[in-house]
This record gives sequence, C-alpha cells and structure tokens, in this order.
Amino acid sequence: MKKRIFSLLIIFSLCCSLIAVPSHADTVLPEAEWVQRLQGRPAISKPIFTVDSKGNETIIIRPKDYILEGINAKTGKKKWEKNVKGKIVKYAEDGYISWYDYDKKIGNITVIDPTTGKDKWTAPLPSYRGNVSGYIYPSTGGSVYVVVSEYFEHKSSIYYYDKNGKRSKLYTLPVEFSDINKGYLFGYNNDYPKSTYTVFNLLSGKKIFSIKENTWINDYDHYKTGQVNGHRPAIILSGGTIITQYYDDNNRILKGYSPSGKLKWTKKVPFTNRSNDDLIVYTLNNNFLMVGGAENLFNLYNHNGELIGSQEFDSKDDHSSRMYGKMIVSYDYKSLMFSTYKDNKYEAYLLDTNNLSTLFYTTEQIEVVAPLQNFAFLNKKNELYAFRTAKYDLYKYILR
Repeated sequence: MKKRIFSLLIIFSLCCSLIAVPSHADTVLPEAEWVQRLQGRPAISKPIFTVDSKGNETIIIRPKDYILEGINAKTGKKKWEKNVKGKIVKYAEDGYISWYDYDKKIGNITVIDPTTGKDKWTAPLPSYRGNVSGYIYPSTGGSVYVVVSEYFEHKSSIYYYDKNGKRSKLYTLPVEFSDINKGYLFGYNNDYPKSTYTVFNLLSGKKIFSIKENTWINDYDHYKTGQVNGHRPAIILSGGTIITQYYDDNNRILKGYSPSGKLKWTKKVPFTNRSNDDLIVYTLNNNFLMVGGAENLFNLYNHNGELIGSQEFDSKDDHSSRMYGKMIVSYDYKSLMFSTYKDNKYEAYLLDTNNLSTLFYTTEQIEVVAPLQNFAFLNKKNELYAFRTAKYDLYKYILR
C-alpha cells in the first residue's frame, strides 16, 4: 500500500509542479543580435512574423500610420516599404498582406508578397449593399475570401479570390455572417436572447452542425495576424477540432467537437465570480493550453481533451486577468513566454510547449514600453523580438 501511495505521489509531482528555474538559467538578456532603429511608434498592435516557402523570414512593422515596412528577420535590415494611406490592411497566417480602400463604396483589393513587398495581384471587390469592412479574410498563398452579409435579409454570400486574383462566387447561405476560421465558416440566427450558431464547411458551404449555446471565446492565436479582435464563436485546432465555450451559473464550460460535428469531450471549470474569471485558452497547433483560474495553473491538453501536463505559476498579481497581455506564443508554436511581477521583482519564463519545461528565465524587464503581448514576439524555441526603448527600437535576442 505504501509503495502504491509513493508511486501516485511521484506521478502527481511529474504532472503538476511549480515552474522551475533551470540551474543554468540566465537572469539577464544576452547581447542583442541586432537593433532596428525606428522613428516613431508602430500603429498596429504588434509586428507580423512571416516565413515563405523558401524559408525567408520577414517581419512586417508599421512605424507610421500609413507606412508598412518589411524587415529581414536574420539581419534586421529593411527590405521594402509601402505607403498604405487610406487603406485597411489585413494579414494571412502565412504572412500575405491584403489591403483595400475604406473610403470607397466599391474599391479594389490588393495582395502583397511579404518577402518582396511587391504586388501579387489587384482585383475589384464584389458589389454590395452596406459596409463590407471587416469581412475580408486573407487565406494562404495570396488567396482571399470576401463575405457580403445582408443582415436585413438574413443571408451571406461568399466569394473566393485564388492566388492569382481570379474571383468566383462560392455560395449564398441563409444566415448572418459571424466568422471564418481554419476551413470553417460560422453563421448565426439572432433569436434574442439566444443566438444559434451554425458551422459550415468553408469550401463547400455544407452545414456540419449547430451550436445551441451562446458561445464566445477569445482566440489568442489570431492576434498574430491582427485579423480579429475580441470574441469568436469557437477556436480551431490544426487537426480540425472545434472548441466552444459558454457559461452556466457556476462553471465555464468548454466543448470539443470533431470536424464532423460529433461531441468529443466536455470540460467544466468552476469559478466564484464570472466578472473575475481570468482563465485564458490558447491554441497550440493540435493542442490547447488553459492558463489561469483560481489555482494559477498552466494546463496543456491534446485535441481529445486529455491532460498532457500542468505547471503552477506563482503570481502575486491580484488583477482579474493575471496573464492577459503578459503571455506570447511563438509563431511556430514551439515555445511561449510569460511575465510576472511579484515581491518587487520582475520575472519572465520561456517554456517548451511540448511539455511546459523551462527553456529560459530572466529577471530583466522585457516589456519596457508596453505589455508583452503587444510589443514582443517569439520564433522557434529561442528567438525573442521586442520593442524596448521609448523610441520603439526593435531588438532581436537569441536565448540560450
């Protein structure tokens, strides 16, 4: 019996432990690989990191409201510059840039190659009634989806531009448009006080299933494209698992659905005060991470909702969202970084997303000019980019 108890204690300690500082950990950042001197504050919430099919790495920044710049991520040197005055700019997950006129009822859409800064194609937007702003969704390879939603008639038409800018109308759905995310389209019927969301296959328009609950969830994965702000009806893992979230009186409830709409798992996370519920969900390829809650835990799950590992973070911050704005995930999902401030000391941890082990630790303050999430980003397991001075100079570090 004693042997069994001892074994259980070892298993628990491996599964859930306080985040440890490695014995070789640095307490200060290494010397910067390069510094890009910027004259002014970036106008977008954060830079965009892109890698093309040949492995060329480009950072897209916006040092002025009407200027985009492409920076070579290896050298820090500027590659190209574009004037985007009067344009609304959006980014695909593979970095392709789309922009269009917001001051014209019917304008053109242009797609830019992020590596060269050259125009890939320009084509007219479809005619529409009302404002099409917000319903342009850049896809991979320079392709784009455009949604024209007619709210009073409760229908939405979906158009597709291929990688050469050739436009085709895919279908019209009898729903009001909500969102496009990783191969799915979400529409809803607004029956106050509840809305029924319907999930469709994006390419075919075929209905997959309906969500009866008032679901909404923050998609922190999409902050890296600047494409969405606020809530989405669901988040999507790389393997197609659809995760929804809603509340009852005492719990935050997450549900995982297969790509065919079959319910795979349900998780109930109790909370004492919904207004102070600080649990955050991040997508990590085909896994997801739940951060925060009353127990100060990082819980890593696979697509089947099975726990991979847990780590406890020791934060004395009493803010209702202790990790909001203080955590970033690398663009290839291999690492994450979060910062805390306790006992009058700043700390930042770099963790491996496969098992939540500590890769790097520092007591040097990284977010000198703004919250970590807005003005710092990661690539791979050891590349940190951060704006660190009042002039918003961009620094690159290799964390070892």
